[in-house]
Amino acid sequence: MNNTTNNEEAATSLPQMDPGPGAGRQAVFINEDLTSSKAKLLWQARQAKRDSKINDCWSTNGNVLIKDKHNRVHHIKVLPDFESAY
Repeated sequence: MNNTTNNEEAATSLPQMDPGPGAGRQAVFINEDLTSSKAKLLWQARQAKRDSKINDCWSTNGNVLIKDKHNRVHHIKVLPDFESAY
């Protein structure tokens, strides 16, 4: 028997596993390493999003961004920026 036949037989004899519902559709989250003040701003933005005061919030490259109810994006540097954005 040649090597190709052995590999084909081995591959077909492995049991197939059912990946289950939702397989391949799981979200991946990557946490950014923020300074304590930026992390606090992002936390406050997430609270505002939960309270439906803003549409979205996220961080990128160490910056905190929010999307207001008019879908305008604001770069938040300090707490007064955040409070005046919505």
